[in-house]
Amino acid sequence: MSAGERLRLGLVGCGRLAERAYAPAIARSGRLELVSACDPSPRRRTTIAASAGQGPAPATFATVAELLAGPAIDAVVIASPVETHVEAATAAGERGLPCLVEKPPAACAREAERLAALSPAPAIAFNRRLLLGRGLRERIPRSGGLTVRARIDYRRASWDAISVRDDALLDLGSHLVDLALWLTAAEPLEASCELAGPDRAALRLATSRGTCELRCSTAAIHRETVVVRDGDGVVASRRLGGALGLVAGRLRRGPDALAGSVAEELELFAAAVAGEPAGELGTAAEGARVMRVLDAARRSARLGGAPVAAGRDADARDRDRAPA
Repeated sequence: MSAGERLRLGLVGCGRLAERAYAPAIARSGRLELVSACDPSPRRRTTIAASAGQGPAPATFATVAELLAGPAIDAVVIASPVETHVEAATAAGERGLPCLVEKPPAACAREAERLAALSPAPAIAFNRRLLLGRGLRERIPRSGGLTVRARIDYRRASWDAISVRDDALLDLGSHLVDLALWLTAAEPLEASCELAGPDRAALRLATSRGTCELRCSTAAIHRETVVVRDGDGVVASRRLGGALGLVAGRLRRGPDALAGSVAEELELFAAAVAGEPAGELGTAAEGARVMRVLDAARRSARLGGAPVAAGRDADARDRDRAPA
C-alpha cells in the first residue's frame, strides 16, 4: 500500500458488530475501503453489503478461504465468533496479511498464544482503551502502588447478537482485565474469582502494582466505570451510561459511542499497517495475557475462589488440573 492509497479490507463475520460499527466506520473513513466480506449466512452478507456506503459494494463470500482467494486486500478484520478467530487469523497470516481481531482474542490462553505466535501477529480490538481509558493513562503515576475498581454492565438482549453467546467473563471480563493492566502498566500475578456465571462475573486481580476489583454483567442497565487510586486518593476515573446516561442517550442526536470507538480503532489499525505509531492498539501478546488471567479466574471459581497464578510464568500444566 503506497502513500495516499486506501487500506483495502476484508471483513470476516457479518454479525451485529459488523453491521452497527465496522461497516459504517469503514464507509465513513477516507483511509479505508471494504473490498470483501464473508459470513455463512447469505442474509447477513446482504445486510453488510448494503451498509457499506455509497461506493462499490463489497464482494461477499461464505468462507474465509473464498474471501482470501477473492479480490486483492491489504488487511483483514476478524469480527466472527471467538471460536473462529485462530483459524481465520492463521489463514490470513499465511498470506502475509495483517489482522485486527475482535475481543476476546480467543476462547482460552492456549489459543490466544497461537495468535501471538503468528507472523505477522494480529492486533486485538480492546476498544475500552478508547471508550473508557482515553486520556486516563497519562494521569496515572508510572510507579508506586495502585488500586483499580472497574465495572461494565449491559443488557445482552438489547444488543441482539446474531450467534455469539459468550459468558460474562469472556464477553466483558476480557475488556476489564485489559483496561486495568493497560492503564496501570502492570503485569498480572494472581486471579481470585468467586462468581463466573453466564450473566455475571466478579474477580480480584493481584498485579505487580496492586489490586484490581473487576465486575461485569450482561443482564443490567448499561453503565461503565473505572476508578484508579494511589496512596493519596483518586488519580483517574470515568463513568459512562447509567440511568441518566440512558435518558440522555435517547434524547441526544449524534454518533453512537461504541461505533465511534470502533472507528478510532480502525484508524489506529490502518496507521499500524502503514508503519505509523498506534500505541493504543492492543497487541496479540496483550491478548494472550488477558486470556491467561481469564483462564486463572475460571480455575479459581472451580476452586471456590482460591487465588490462582495468572502471570506469564504460571505453570501451563496447571491450566487443565483444576476439577471441572
